[in-house]
Amino acid sequence: RSFDAGADGFVRGEGGGVLVLKRLSDAVAAGGEPWAVIPGSAIGQDGHGNGLSAPHGPAQEAVLRQALAEAGIEPAAVGYVEAHATGTRLGDAIEAQALGAVYGVQRAHPLRIGAVKPNLGHLEAASGMAGLIKVILAMQRRRIPPTLHVERLNPDIDPIELQLELVTTPTPWPEDTAFAGVSAFGMSGASAHLIVAPLTPNPSPSKGEGSSIRSVRKSRPLSPPFQRRRFWPDDDQSGQLPPLLKGGDDLLHQLDWRPTPIGELRRASGRLLLLGDEALARRLAPGLTQAGFTATIATTEQLSNDPEARLLYLVGGGPEPDLTTLREREAQMLGGLLRLVQSVAEQKTRQLRIVTEGGWDDGLTPAMALALGRTIALEHPELNCRRIDLDPRLADPAAVLAAELASEDHEEWVRHTLTGRLIPRLKPLTVKYKPFVARPDAAYLITGGMGGIGRHVAGWLIARGARHLLLMGRTVRECPERAAWEAQGAQIRTVAADVANADALVKMLADLDAEGLPLAGVFHVAGVTADQLLFRQDWPGFAQALRAKAEGALVLHQATQNRPLDCFVLFSSITALCGLAGTGAYAAANAALDALARWRRHQDLPALSIQWGTWEGSGMTAAAGEELAAQWQAHGLMPFSPTTGLAALEALLSAPE
Repeated sequence: RSFDAGADGFVRGEGGGVLVLKRLSDAVAAGGEPWAVIPGSAIGQDGHGNGLSAPHGPAQEAVLRQALAEAGIEPAAVGYVEAHATGTRLGDAIEAQALGAVYGVQRAHPLRIGAVKPNLGHLEAASGMAGLIKVILAMQRRRIPPTLHVERLNPDIDPIELQLELVTTPTPWPEDTAFAGVSAFGMSGASAHLIVAPLTPNPSPSKGEGSSIRSVRKSRPLSPPFQRRRFWPDDDQSGQLPPLLKGGDDLLHQLDWRPTPIGELRRASGRLLLLGDEALARRLAPGLTQAGFTATIATTEQLSNDPEARLLYLVGGGPEPDLTTLREREAQMLGGLLRLVQSVAEQKTRQLRIVTEGGWDDGLTPAMALALGRTIALEHPELNCRRIDLDPRLADPAAVLAAELASEDHEEWVRHTLTGRLIPRLKPLTVKYKPFVARPDAAYLITGGMGGIGRHVAGWLIARGARHLLLMGRTVRECPERAAWEAQGAQIRTVAADVANADALVKMLADLDAEGLPLAGVFHVAGVTADQLLFRQDWPGFAQALRAKAEGALVLHQATQNRPLDCFVLFSSITALCGLAGTGAYAAANAALDALARWRRHQDLPALSIQWGTWEGSGMTAAAGEELAAQWQAHGLMPFSPTTGLAALEALLSAPE
């Protein structure tokens, strides 16, 4: 009863199969008509996996990827996989999860899977041959036979998350995919996977170079232009090279800071009111005045005295050494900016410039102010809000700022560094895939670990070999996957604590130390939204969003910075970069994660901050109202599946920067 909830083992069968295997060139030259072509294959071994009693998901995934790489195709080109499907609840679930992790990424349609064992029994040494013959016949007849005896799908298999569809009724062969896969496993832990295709597979649209079309006026189809010669390199390693993460042209991007000269300059003139960081205002005001502006240090209460002056809200840089300092700067700088926007939003003639020092360096607060500025620009276009970041090492920051203020350039965000003026642009990011291998002898901490995304990350870590997980959340909630994880040998600990509670975190780490269990990685997933337009936002609500993300990240950093971590992953949000009306506090909080990651990398500490879009099924996605969800779609933020998100996470963990 492969893939059924009641699967409890297999029934032995008897049978054998014979196929004639030839080089394609030999078969075509001899005038034969091959039934199918095998463009790629791979074999592997569990090694130090789960033992004979249970398969090993990461080992299966490695074989699948190696076969695809040898065939030179993307996973989405495969429309059907004949699974080994041994007929046990654990084995079937692990195999399905491996198929989903490799084939279920960036697909237009789910991967169809099935198994012939319920028809014939387990033919043991011939079971793989039975599956291969089934696939070849299904290709010839363009119809996939059903997998029998499935009354209720194995509850440990989530077909939506894994992008899989079990074929339980006679089903037409997928029209848009010509390739199939066939898996077979051995009792000793061996695994094999073949990529199978008809002789002339239906070509999929090419994304690369080198496509060509030939036509002849003959009724006989063209033969492949093979020669009876062989060209074997001395050391062929092409099948060992990891594939690139492709197929989702708009999935992965990185920020590219491009040198751009300043625009045409006007004469520096006009009145400027300098607010925010008084120390920075005192340093900049004399230079701005010398350049031709009338610069006055002011407070929010004095704005009505000069309703026509341009507003410069200043936020100084520097690292926040502790949580107390961070909270003070948040309340002073971000709270002040929030009050300023609420004060002047109705004054249509105002122009606002947010000027930070070190917003791209080591300070969390300047980075948060820059992200909040993007939301201000979206919610209050009448303020014409722009953002300017100054490198703290500039010899004359006032002169640089004066030139920027006097320019005709309309860039909404610029940086001035020692090498010149930079503007941000997004560029596609392609990374070579390298499987993530978790340490079974160490622990991994996931904040927000009992939420939707946190549980997906937990399951992914366990599939990659992790055996000790700490799931941290403000409250302990039911974890439906826990029993399945523990059945795989994982030890799950849940901790009810606020991630910004330094005492609770220190105690948890001390408990690990007492057991001699090292901490190998941190995944900071926790987050709280405070969706509200800025003119309605109060500071307590704003600060609540900062606590889980920004303050929690700082506490995690301080508690673990002297530990030899393998990874320190921060789950940020695309709102920190692009903004979204109603998410100002959330955008600012996530910008702090990005800034902390940059600072850690400058200190040669591991750090990865990913500005995610929207995960399907996450708590925040589910909690979003219709208006906010419509905004996401209007900005191109379509939810992606957890399988896609985890594939991106694994790829980015292997990226060099």
